[in-house]
Amino acid sequence: KLTLFKVKNANDYSHTGWASVHPERFKNTEYEHQIETEEVEACTLMEAIESCKITSLDLLQIDTEGFDFEIIKMLDFKKITPLIIHYEHIHLSNKDKKKAGILLNMNEFFSFKSKNDTIALSKKLITPQFIITYIFVRFSDTIRSRIKFFRFLK
Repeated sequence: KLTLFKVKNANDYSHTGWASVHPERFKNTEYEHQIETEEVEACTLMEAIESCKITSLDLLQIDTEGFDFEIIKMLDFKKITPLIIHYEHIHLSNKDKKKAGILLNMNEFFSFKSKNDTIALSKKLITPQFIITYIFVRFSDTIRSRIKFFRFLK
C-alpha cells in the first residue's frame, strides 16, 4: 500500500487526477490546502513489467510529480532496457537530477534536457539510419514551416 496525495475539487480539468506520493508537491500551488489522501495498491516498476511479461520496451514515459527518479532507479537495466526514457525533471531536486543523469549515462543513454523534461535515448538507438532519418524529418519540418510562413505573408 502507498499513500497518494491528490487534489480535491480541482478548478481545472487538467488538474483532475493530479496526485503525488510527495505531499510537498502541492506547496505554492492553488491547491496547497485542498489535498486529500488515498491508500492505493502499489508495486514496483519491475514487478509490473514482470507480471505483464514485458520483454522489450520502446518508450518508458514517466510523469510522477517528483517521483520520477525513484521510478528510473526501479528499472533493472540488465533485464530490460527501453530505447527511450522520457521523464519530468522539473520537480526533482538538483541532486536527483544529477543522479538520474549519471544513472542513465552508466546504462548507455544520451540525455537531452528541455524546459521541464528529459529525454534519454539508448545509445544502441543512435545509428547512422536514425541520424539520417532525424535530419530528414527536422529538415522537412523546417521547409514546411517556411512555406506556411511565406503563404501567411501574402
